[in-house]
Order: sequence, then C-alpha cells, then structure tokens
Amino acid sequence: MKADFFDHLLRFNSAVFDNRIKNKQVGFVSLISGGAVSLGNAEKTDVKGAEFDLTLVPLADWDPGLVITANGAFLNAKYKKYSEGQGYNETTGIYQNNQDFSGARVERTPRWSGGLGISQTLGAGSNGEVELAADTYYNSGFYYSAENKPDYKEDAYQLVNAHVSYRYLPWQLRLTAFGKNIFDETYHISKFQTDFGILSTLAYGVQYGLIADLSF
Repeated sequence: MKADFFDHLLRFNSAVFDNRIKNKQVGFVSLISGGAVSLGNAEKTDVKGAEFDLTLVPLADWDPGLVITANGAFLNAKYKKYSEGQGYNETTGIYQNNQDFSGARVERTPRWSGGLGISQTLGAGSNGEVELAADTYYNSGFYYSAENKPDYKEDAYQLVNAHVSYRYLPWQLRLTAFGKNIFDETYHISKFQTDFGILSTLAYGVQYGLIADLSF
C-alpha cells in the first residue's frame, strides 16, 4: 500500500510479505575447514513480516515546518529445514559441518525494529532557514549465525541522534552540528566466531561533529 491522506499531509506506505527461499546460501569461515569462506545450503527458509513508514505534517496551517516521520518492521525469519549446517559443536567447540539448524532464526533478522523522528524548520531572515531535528532507532536484537547461540547474539539496543542545521539559500550552503548515539548506547557492528572464540567489534559510541555542505 502506498497512499497519501488529508490533502497530502500524511503519506503512509506499508507491506506484508512471505518469502520462501529454497537452498539459501549460507557462508561460514573456519580455519579447520580451510580458512576461507565456505558456502552451504539451507533447504527451506521462510521470511514473513510486515513493514511501514509514514511522513506527517500535523500542523500545516500553523506550522508547516514541523514534520514527523516513523517507520517500523516485524520479521519472523526462520530456517524451516537446515540439516547440514556448519558451526561449532556445543560441547567441544570444534568445527562441525553436519549440524541441524532447522527451526533456528535467520542471522541478522531482528524481530522488531523501527524509528521515530521529528524536525522543525524555521525561517532565519530573508535568505536562510534553521532546522532542528532528533530521531531514535530501536532494534530488538538478533543472532549473528544460524547456530543461535546466546553468546553470539546482539541484544536489543536503542540509538538517539540529533542535529541543528543552518541553510543559507543564495549559496545553497548548509552548516550542521550533529550528535550521534548521544546517550552512548553500547552495541556491536559485528561478531565473528572463530575456532578460538568470538571476535567482537563495538559500534561507535557518542559522536559529535560539524558538517558543511555546498551544492552547486
């Protein structure tokens, strides 16, 4: 569904889907198996879900510069049949290529995710405008591999960002002061399992900065 309501003040897009994949390729790396990426096949994978995004101008007559955005997604992604999975034995920790991961969640597929944003644009003299904006993103967590091990999982996290911009219209110049992950949420951008343990890479913590953009 793609639709506009209230004289284009609300735009709403949504989708519901059921993807059924046969013989999905799944990559795995182990020093014992050669140290290179080896590919296996999951016989049946089912990815069901729904998603939406909207843009709303709630006070068009009084404050046309106020804009609210939101998006969200639900995923139920599982390996319906995966009988020859590659992984590490639960007991010995040794590489094994004949594990049954049927019923496991597909890697990197959070059950819930979404965001909410608000921005306010104001006039700043005859040649400029100022934008104030903030947004948040939520991720309910996911596994990094079909093994679905608790120590190989990303827990739920939420990020908050904000920025202030000044735009000088005659020059198409924008100056922005921003803050990303301003509450310093701890989460990872990757977890990579090896024969000797898990290598974790943390995402950036709080970041602040200035950006200058010139369009011509």
